[in-house]
Amino acid sequence: MQDFLAQSFADGSIVYVIFAFMFIEGIALIAFRRVTGSGPGVGQILSLMLPGAFLLMALKAALGGAPWPMIACWLLAALIAHLADVWGRLNYEAGVASQFRLRKRQSEYARRT
Repeated sequence: MQDFLAQSFADGSIVYVIFAFMFIEGIALIAFRRVTGSGPGVGQILSLMLPGAFLLMALKAALGGAPWPMIACWLLAALIAHLADVWGRLNYEAGVASQFRLRKRQSEYARRT
């Protein structure tokens, strides 16, 4: 078992095992959403997992001896995907908060009249 793990890390094939687990996680989250009706949507799941996938590609490139510009490109892609995910979450939260404030104002106005 130790030899298998050592070889998997040495040649970078461990990344494919991690990708398989990420795929299973994504399918489980989508199934949970379909069964319960709650939880993140497919787009949110993809934006959540994309930075991790890019980081795994950077790891695969590094373990495989790729030139540093290739590794840097994967890392840059991970950063961009992460920033896009954060931006989307902040905009979603801001939208939810503004809807909450609007409903609160409407209910306060209704009580006064």
